[in-house]
Amino acid sequence: MAGFLANAGLLRVDLEVSKRLSERNIAHFRFVDDHVVLLSLTDLVAWVREYRQVLGDLCAGTRINMDKVQPEELCSS
Repeated sequence: MAGFLANAGLLRVDLEVSKRLSERNIAHFRFVDDHVVLLSLTDLVAWVREYRQVLGDLCAGTRINMDKVQPEELCSS
């Protein structure tokens, strides 16, 4: 049930991410509430910042657990 709720709650985010990534060289995979993002290191910090903004704009109460972010250097972004 939790997986269904996470998928339903993040549907608008998924659609927005798909639009934003359609012309970029970024792979962003989400499985329930876990994410894997593959892209060049130079673009990584910018994408994490942008994704955090999408979450803030579309999902009240949703946040990134910075304790699980790898590499840890992204936690300060």
